[in-house]
Amino acid sequence: MFPRNPFLRFLIFFLPLYVGLWLLPHLGISDAYGSYFRSFGALFYGNNDERELTFQPLDDPSHFGFTRIEIANRALLNSDESGEVRHLDFDTMALGCGPTALLIALIVATPIPWSRKRWTLLWGLLWQHVFIILALGFLIWNESSEIGLVILTPFWKHLAVSFKDVLVSHISLTIPVIIWVLVTFRQEDWKLASIGRATSLQRSPA
Repeated sequence: MFPRNPFLRFLIFFLPLYVGLWLLPHLGISDAYGSYFRSFGALFYGNNDERELTFQPLDDPSHFGFTRIEIANRALLNSDESGEVRHLDFDTMALGCGPTALLIALIVATPIPWSRKRWTLLWGLLWQHVFIILALGFLIWNESSEIGLVILTPFWKHLAVSFKDVLVSHISLTIPVIIWVLVTFRQEDWKLASIGRATSLQRSPA
């Protein structure tokens, strides 16, 4: 029998679902997701007159699921296309797969009708991909400053590097929770929750 506490019921569904989704890349689909992620990134951030970008898997067994983006400043390349290239290496699973798995688990475990849940998943995944696009664009922009594609003062460079550290370590897990709250809950849900808490307090012994 499931507990009456709605939070405990939520955890019973959420925890195994999140763990299962998080483990999927380690069970053989990491290459497929990595290819999707790199194709997705290249669709929005490709070559232009000033730079060359190349998305590729990082061939390093110690960095499972990593992606490497090679960034080159065309003005600094030699006639044979050789020259300085910046390598932007990051964990594809942590930036893309992990937060997406968290968002899906949160939405699916939320006790709302499936008629709402389907649209919530659609909008949630859409906004999650918007976040990934913006985060990826920032990482490329920040790394481009190392080869003259972006000019930053020492102050702004320090600020950009600090934000990058926060982005990689915290925001990738915070954003899915924010998206979940925004796309899942309606005003009437908060009203029902308030009524439920008030009724529970009234029934509690003095």
